[in-house]
Amino acid sequence: MTDFLGYIFTALSLLTILATLIPLSPKEYWWIRVFDFPRLQIIAAGIICLAGFYYFNHGEGTFQLILEIALAISIVYQSWRIFPYTVFSKKMVLDTRLPESEQDRIRVVVTNVLETNRNYKGCLEMLRNADPDVILAVETDQLWKDNLSELEKDYPYTLFMPLANTYGMLFYSRLKLKNPEIRFLLEPDVPSVHTIIELPSGAPIVFHGLHPRPPAPQEADTSVPRDAELIVVGFDVKENPGATIVAGDMNDVAWSHTSKLFRKNSGLLDPRIGRGLFATFNAFYPLLRWPLDHVFHTRDFKIVSLKRLEKIGSDHFPICITLSYEPENKHEQEKPKADNEDKKEAVEKVEKAVEMKAEKGSLS
Repeated sequence: MTDFLGYIFTALSLLTILATLIPLSPKEYWWIRVFDFPRLQIIAAGIICLAGFYYFNHGEGTFQLILEIALAISIVYQSWRIFPYTVFSKKMVLDTRLPESEQDRIRVVVTNVLETNRNYKGCLEMLRNADPDVILAVETDQLWKDNLSELEKDYPYTLFMPLANTYGMLFYSRLKLKNPEIRFLLEPDVPSVHTIIELPSGAPIVFHGLHPRPPAPQEADTSVPRDAELIVVGFDVKENPGATIVAGDMNDVAWSHTSKLFRKNSGLLDPRIGRGLFATFNAFYPLLRWPLDHVFHTRDFKIVSLKRLEKIGSDHFPICITLSYEPENKHEQEKPKADNEDKKEAVEKVEKAVEMKAEKGSLS
């Protein structure tokens, strides 16, 4: 029995090491990029495997020693990748020091409702409790639009693109909008929200709401469409300086290479850094969770609060952020910067996506 368990832990150890090595590849195939997601789970598996492998194999032999060292390196590497998203790391976005009476606030809720979920009442109750100024609801079809229609009484500024393909979007705002529009940035069936929001003080801020296609066998063979949509919006932010918020279900984890590339090329900040994971997916399985729903913003804002909200029957938890608009203090926060290699890689990703789009068009 001991030998059998030794073999089991050897096999599991090799799989854990492999799961660490695979995402080091820059290739965009879905079966490679999927290993960007469960880094916390890989750490846990690595610790269990290291303990079990050592116990049942008694740490004997060169192979065993090499495997133990490789497992330890895997654990350290994965921990290094997620460390910024723990409370032990330095905060990227500072907490506001202004008294509430002096804050020019905006509260945003992002919620992936899960198209097949029909808990409209739960969603409405969550939104009433959160009391946001802006709501971005994704995976929303016509039934969701009809059943959330009561929101329009309190949120008179709206932008709707309900779809039955899991990429529908509903956008509600109690703050005045300017030039609101739905765009299809790279794919004809994947919309995104773009508008200018007028804060209570009258200050204009740009808002981009995204839900790109994920790298998954039933969705996309590669991460190219997702990566390129993020980069395209990042370029827009860079070319149009000013207070900006980018929010949505990005179908990408905060610590991925693409997310970092997006932040560097856009100059946007991630309020999760130094505060915690705020894992929003999967709400159904506590042991398989990672952060997929995000709010990024320029240095014009500081944090009032960041919360993961209660379940609404979806496989995603909603996320709620309250920001204080303080452009006069923006230089207190460090802006991410892209070097020449980052810029080159970003351009290549967009070019690749455009080529793929052209190929699909020629085949259709």
